[in-house]
Amino acid sequence: MEHIKSIQEIVDEHKEALPTGAVQILMRETHALCTVWKQLYQVKMTTVDAIMENGEVVLQDQTSITIAKAVSHGSAAPELLAPVLRGNSEIHRSYLEKTMPFIHNSDGAPCRVTIVHSIEPITK
Repeated sequence: MEHIKSIQEIVDEHKEALPTGAVQILMRETHALCTVWKQLYQVKMTTVDAIMENGEVVLQDQTSITIAKAVSHGSAAPELLAPVLRGNSEIHRSYLEKTMPFIHNSDGAPCRVTIVHSIEPITK
């Protein structure tokens, strides 16, 4: 976020030397970027799958970190976390209030459990 502020300061400092249209576009785009940046969150989660291997149940896990935009549209139903688990870029704002870690059971994959470790704002 610091680099965005630096760009705004440079544009302010040199706006007389820049074409008016360029200044307006740069200021509008940096403002829009700052607005979007404040809505982004880092979601850290581990997915555990139970699979059969040589007649025995084996647990496989995969930890991942994804970036998601917090949105307010729609409901806060558990299935709305599913797109983030598949790598989509939106998460319902209600998940920001959950106590971490929490467990999400997938209805579509009965042998899969996802543990959401953290949902934190991106500050850098």
